[in-house]
Amino acid sequence: MANCTQVSEFVLLGFRGGQGMQKVLFLVFLVLYVVAMVGNLGMIVIIRADAHLQTPMHGFLQSLSFLDVCYSSTIVPRALVNCLKDDRRVSFAGCASQFFFLSLAFLLAAMTTMTFRLSFCGPNEINDFFCDVPPLLSLSCSDTSENQWVLLGLCGSIIVSTFLVVLVSYICIISAILKIHTVQGRHRAFSTCASHLTGVCLFFWTVFFMYAQPSAISSLEQSKVVSIFYTVVIPMLNPLIYSLRNKDVKQALKRGKWKFS
Repeated sequence: MANCTQVSEFVLLGFRGGQGMQKVLFLVFLVLYVVAMVGNLGMIVIIRADAHLQTPMHGFLQSLSFLDVCYSSTIVPRALVNCLKDDRRVSFAGCASQFFFLSLAFLLAAMTTMTFRLSFCGPNEINDFFCDVPPLLSLSCSDTSENQWVLLGLCGSIIVSTFLVVLVSYICIISAILKIHTVQGRHRAFSTCASHLTGVCLFFWTVFFMYAQPSAISSLEQSKVVSIFYTVVIPMLNPLIYSLRNKDVKQALKRGKWKFS
């Protein structure tokens, strides 16, 4: 380890394929990113502008949209650039910065310091389209067992605690729905909850696959595909789920349309 020369930059390999495939990936990423930005920024503007939406629930939706904007913008613009150029190098500091902001979004800031204290003196090609924990650990020439256990413990505790909160919340919601007297009202409420729960389960599944199992480090090709869901797809779906299924938001949209007409 004394002769270890610390790498000064990494190379983001991204996805396999020639120029044609890279252009297709660019268009797909671009469309998903634009829809995610328009949807989430639109949600933030609507909630802040409409006095009827100044409630704790809509405050939570506004925070969720802000979070989606932040971590998608941390990852996707760089991925778009890499699809169009051959030089995919990123500096050590740049990689650390991207990883730091992504970690903040997932409350994993304790991993930033730990990961970049490791020695990187061998290959510098990151088998992913952004700087993430599993591919970085696979490149380190240090012992990463402690990092893997900390990552497993942090993600496990976050997933379990959040799941319990969601579970208790939905038990309360279901008990309230069962008190609705009309069949149509119960059906509409269950339909709304089902769409919300689908989004929540999709997010939990992708995060668990990426961070809460050691085998993710040895299946980086699959991890790249899965990471698309929580970096681009889920941020795109969230505003659609929480606006199209939210009567108050739809009414706010109608009021806004009336003002501008």
